[in-house]
Amino acid sequence: MDDVQAALVLLCQACADALALIDSPPDPHQPSNTTDTLRNDLLSILSLIHHSVTKLALALKPSNPAYSASLSPLKDITNHVASIVHCARLFSASQGLTLIAEVNSVVKQVLDGIRSLAQTLLDVEAHTNRTASGKAGDEYMVRAAAVHDLIDKARTGLSIDNISAVRKLWLRDQASLDDGLNELVEMIDSNDAEDEVEEEEDGWDELGLATQKMSPIEVERAKKVQFVIRLSTLLHKYVSRDLLSSTYQKESNIHLDTLPQQSSALLVASDDLVATMYSPQDEESIAAELISFRTLIQNMRPLFDPLLEQNDKIKLRFRTCFDHILKAIDAVSDHCPSAISPSSFP
Repeated sequence: MDDVQAALVLLCQACADALALIDSPPDPHQPSNTTDTLRNDLLSILSLIHHSVTKLALALKPSNPAYSASLSPLKDITNHVASIVHCARLFSASQGLTLIAEVNSVVKQVLDGIRSLAQTLLDVEAHTNRTASGKAGDEYMVRAAAVHDLIDKARTGLSIDNISAVRKLWLRDQASLDDGLNELVEMIDSNDAEDEVEEEEDGWDELGLATQKMSPIEVERAKKVQFVIRLSTLLHKYVSRDLLSSTYQKESNIHLDTLPQQSSALLVASDDLVATMYSPQDEESIAAELISFRTLIQNMRPLFDPLLEQNDKIKLRFRTCFDHILKAIDAVSDHCPSAISPSSFP
């Protein structure tokens, strides 16, 4: 038992050391490897960890531990921890920073999971009264299952290259942008419905949570903002359809890696602008969000230029979309005359 406890302590320390190492700068003199090779190596190590964790969980079943049988998988997992962080650090900037971030995130989660499992097993060994039954509800089994789940998701979902990693993040934000647009559409539609049907008493008034009806000016302003959000959401869809395809090679990685941050910024700006449409609307708040939104769109525009050089038709589509978004923002500003001056927009 003492040997097992020592091995568990060693595994916990190995995980801590690996987590501290993974974000450190890679060795510039390391040999170059293809993305496919590194990805396959990483997945192979994850499979080995999956197998060893299963063996360890079975061997150290609290109700009937087999200490001698646990030493081999403990040693294997400790070695795999060193191997997986070494493999992750072989990914270089030339293969894409977004892919590297995804790989590091997967490895960190697995390492955290292994460390939690090892610590749980140490806690079990520290208690002489073993009441665990070995069923899935026991904490150590939950920890082992968590590691299995992380590895299973990585084996089926780890991006094959940098553009796939960028596309994954981009599409994640796309769903949230659609939600924001739908929220605004429902806001306008529900307000229009109140003009036709008297709203039933539902008790919300007594709690001070009743929805305030928009004024005609607020409705018109919301419809113009809806057009802005619809166009920017369409632009976001154009990017995933026209730019984030497998035809772009690694030479584009330096440009592709700027996109996830822009996608997140667009989502935040869109949500913030939609939030200002709830009645009573505040013109100064709307003006501030419009200025931020316009600045973001103007800053995004040149970032796409290097990715648009290959196709004049796509370039024209993006130019037109950007122009329409800016014009739509200007149209909203006409409905906030007291808050927006001609010099407000950059």
